[in-house]
Amino acid sequence: MNRMAQVDETRVVVRTPRGSSIEALEGGLYRVCTPEGQCQTVTGLHRANDLMYWKESQRGHDQQS
Repeated sequence: MNRMAQVDETRVVVRTPRGSSIEALEGGLYRVCTPEGQCQTVTGLHRANDLMYWKESQRGHDQQS
């Protein structure tokens, strides 16, 4: 599910130079947010990391088009 959201800085475990972030939620959930505030919640840090890098690669591709 995609949602526009504010990042809770107290829960951020990863922030990239491009501004994406991963927040740790309860129960093994992680929220991946783009710098624009579009977020998606997934299970597991590995999945969150993969999603974050995929989203960043898509952003770079979209900006080149």
